[in-house]
Amino acid sequence: MKIIFIFLVVLLFLTIVTTNVFGQSTIDEAMASIDKGELDQAWEIAHHLETEQNYPAALSILNAIREKYPNDRNRVNIMVEMAAIYEKTGELKEAMAVYQNIIKEDPTTYEDHPYYSYQNYARLRVIYLNSQPVWVRQTRDGLLQELSVAFSAKNLDKIKQLLKKGDFLIGPMYSEPGLANAEDVYNYLKDSLQNPSWRVTIPMEIWEGQWALAIENWKDKNWPEYDLLYLAVTEGLFGWEWSGIIFSKAEWKEKLGH
Repeated sequence: MKIIFIFLVVLLFLTIVTTNVFGQSTIDEAMASIDKGELDQAWEIAHHLETEQNYPAALSILNAIREKYPNDRNRVNIMVEMAAIYEKTGELKEAMAVYQNIIKEDPTTYEDHPYYSYQNYARLRVIYLNSQPVWVRQTRDGLLQELSVAFSAKNLDKIKQLLKKGDFLIGPMYSEPGLANAEDVYNYLKDSLQNPSWRVTIPMEIWEGQWALAIENWKDKNWPEYDLLYLAVTEGLFGWEWSGIIFSKAEWKEKLGH
């Protein structure tokens, strides 16, 4: 009987804690913050709920911010997070509707981030969601192997097939990558593959959780200061995808422990 009593006390305690941290009390706290104009606090609660996969609660908070403060400078960031939640829950039509609103509302540049366009990101994300994801593979190693074979053989048709459509990332190591569409990436690679000296090496973890296929002795006219190319793969919405190109230097490999 004593054991049952202790169990019930623990269960009651966990119920109270869960409600306070993840339940209605948390939502009420966020809504109160919104009413007081403390949007950062409300947004932080929404992000925490999203991390805990309480997506309906997170969306209710983000929607409340969006409706009460339609002209807030962070409105596009909030919409991007809403779209990301819709993607996670498989509500792709809802996600695309949010992206379409971003395309209409994004001012393109910001004082604190003048070179980034959420409008461009939203356009590419719509392309991604509307595409047939033929580039997706169910395992990371399987995708890396296919990339290795395609680049070793300089098989342009296969390379084009493996390119992720939509928001493909490209840029140098240790900097923020830019967005590019698959067609531009393909045309760049088509020209760069003329260099006979580069060679495909083994896949490696270039930083925690980020895997890539390495190509050494890479040289091209657009990025002449870099001699190492990484084909980055990530687990996306539909499976494992070749989602980016990272330019690096052989001398930096030591920093990565290779």
